[in-house]
Formats: sequence, C-alpha cells, structure tokens
Amino acid sequence: MMAGAAILLAGLGGCINIAAPDEPIVIELNINIRQEVIYRLAQ
Repeated sequence: MMAGAAILLAGLGGCINIAAPDEPIVIELNINIRQEVIYRLAQ
C-alpha cells in the first residue's frame, strides 16, 4: 500500500509543478486514501 501511495504522490508531484492550484486537490486525495486504509483495517 505504501509503495502505491508513493507512486501516486510521485505522479501527482508532476501536476503540482505544472499548476500550483492543484495542491489542495492532492491533499484531499491523500485524506481519501487514509480513510480507505482505516476502513479496511476496521473490517
């Protein structure tokens, strides 16, 4: 899971370099990933 998140963040890093306004979207995606992990652990 951590490797997948690292690849996702690396891919989104290119988007941040191209357009700064995308930063809040990246933060929201990170929160969504954490919620999914917590939900799976709860099961």
